[in-house]
Amino acid sequence: MEVMMKELGEIITGNTPSKKTEAFWSSEDICFIKPDIIADDGINEIVDSNEYISENARKKARIVGKNSIFITCIGSIGKIGIASDGEYAFNQQINAIIPNDRVQPKYLAYNLLFNKPRFVAIANAPVVPIINKSQFGEFTVNIAWVNHSVPVMGVIYLPVKQELYFAEESIGAYKLSNVTSRGNASLDELIASATRLPSVTERGKFVIVASRSHLTPETEAYIEEMKRQHLEVELISSGSSIKICLVAEGKADVYPRFAPTMEWDTAAGHAIARAAGLEVYQAGKEEPLCYNKENLLNPWFVVEPKQMK
Repeated sequence: MEVMMKELGEIITGNTPSKKTEAFWSSEDICFIKPDIIADDGINEIVDSNEYISENARKKARIVGKNSIFITCIGSIGKIGIASDGEYAFNQQINAIIPNDRVQPKYLAYNLLFNKPRFVAIANAPVVPIINKSQFGEFTVNIAWVNHSVPVMGVIYLPVKQELYFAEESIGAYKLSNVTSRGNASLDELIASATRLPSVTERGKFVIVASRSHLTPETEAYIEEMKRQHLEVELISSGSSIKICLVAEGKADVYPRFAPTMEWDTAAGHAIARAAGLEVYQAGKEEPLCYNKENLLNPWFVVEPKQMK
């Protein structure tokens, strides 16, 4: 799911009350959580800590309660904890999510754990990995079926927008809005309620969709080349795998990606693109991306209409 988390709960970035103010650290009133409290594997139930702040620091700290979810977003990315009874303050290396009534806290925690490799992949710092609050709110969950190295079925769900993209090579690509659950709907009923892709066929401009955090010199050179080839070029920015979906919808003409991605980042979107009449080509080649390789790192690629041979 291109899970924009923003409507599944409130996202709060932690902080550290000043160590210079002794009164903030004079008694053990509120647990203070740092990344070393959260284990590397699984979902950690947070009960206590090795450091505490006093009641005097309450107004200077970010404090959450039971069932809040902690995820480390600086340094060791993607360690997950869930708050037990009581109150917890946490430092700036951690984002906390206070889930709303649209999602079960433990389900959300396990979903985050499942997506840990994607958080690691999008952390945008060369020395200390950091995933910022904006990126964290836009992550997606993608499901793909790959057959003989080719993605033939894909599903991408955006919980914040309640939008579902789904495709299978024999039935085409579709977008469904206002989705909160499947209910008892059959595939035929889902298709009947959905919009077939591409749904946008005419634009006055040549539209390029690019990554907010990976606008590399190669991408900028590609954009400049497109400006030489087309009268008017518009650049739109988006996070996560929805960029492929925007091309499949017809809202953009191409998506160049000249930065690292992993197979799990692209497989579902690739299946949707193929079913919408597009292809995800290795940059500078006529060969599509292939999957289930020994090395799961993708080469650079461009999402564009299928080339006629």
